[in-house]
Amino acid sequence: MKKIILYVDDDMANLQTFKRSFRFDYEVLIADSATKGLEIVKATPEIALVVTDQRMPNMKGTEFLSHTMKINPYAQRMILTAFTDLDALLKAINDGHVYDYIVKPWDYEDLKKRIDKALSIYDDKMNAIKQLMAAQTENSYLKEQILESYDFKNIIGTDGELRQVIEQIKKVSPTNATVLIRGESGTVKELIAHAIHALSKRSEEPFIKLNCAALSIGVLESELFGHEKGAFTGALAARKGRFELADKGTLFLDEIGDLLDSVQVKLLRVLQEKEFERVGGSVTKQVDVRLLAATHQPLEKLITEGKFRNRCFDKVRGEYQQNSKINGCATIYPCIPLAKI
Repeated sequence: MKKIILYVDDDMANLQTFKRSFRFDYEVLIADSATKGLEIVKATPEIALVVTDQRMPNMKGTEFLSHTMKINPYAQRMILTAFTDLDALLKAINDGHVYDYIVKPWDYEDLKKRIDKALSIYDDKMNAIKQLMAAQTENSYLKEQILESYDFKNIIGTDGELRQVIEQIKKVSPTNATVLIRGESGTVKELIAHAIHALSKRSEEPFIKLNCAALSIGVLESELFGHEKGAFTGALAARKGRFELADKGTLFLDEIGDLLDSVQVKLLRVLQEKEFERVGGSVTKQVDVRLLAATHQPLEKLITEGKFRNRCFDKVRGEYQQNSKINGCATIYPCIPLAKI
């Protein structure tokens, strides 16, 4: 299918020459005034390229293209002119209103090459938009699936433990409380973290997760806080950590009991001050992240053994009271096997 091009010029001879020259290459629409051109743009959203003369009665080409951009921001825009209004053209290009300009008289081969390049850019832009729309549709579908999965009203049964956990999730989710999810391996700690995020005010923002037990200390710090280029051997470029990636959203740290002391210190600073520096960096980064943490280990015992900081523990845990407000933190004990859910 041929791409649609609109050419606007107050000289009918120029319009006919352009249409005749490119009639086999594109579907060419023509208009002998900016007003008529705008009407065509409104009526034909499939236009891929708008070409116009610069000096026309009532409206200059740069002004006309500025108006077309408001109607169809995706079409490429080009000016053909016998006059070099350099300042106006450069301003239009800098403002993004004009992709290219060509001084008349134009050569068919040269102009076709530049038109094809403009249309190629248009195709790339439209493909990117289609991919974005598809991703948004998929994300919307996934969100509906998640919300449907966590529509606890549809869960029936008499299991007291399950009902208690569901009530805890429903109450803590709308808050910004830090949540510590405790339970043995094989319980549904990660599922609960997903549910809390999906039912929270941050559900449209990222949900980022990290298993703290699976990484060495050097790698773990880089994964959490990011690193600058040259921070260590192999750091060929700067990289965002999980806290930056989760900004405005939720960060789920699984097996938080495996954090070494040096990492706990940095984590405590983020929880208290909401700021940190990347590994090898000196610029302070600020983030707004809701933390969900999980562990199968008895943190109280780790504290007495000097393996976990009491202050860090206080920041991530809290006593969840069924009838009280959540202020700052909460603890959920999902002692329910995954198969039972």
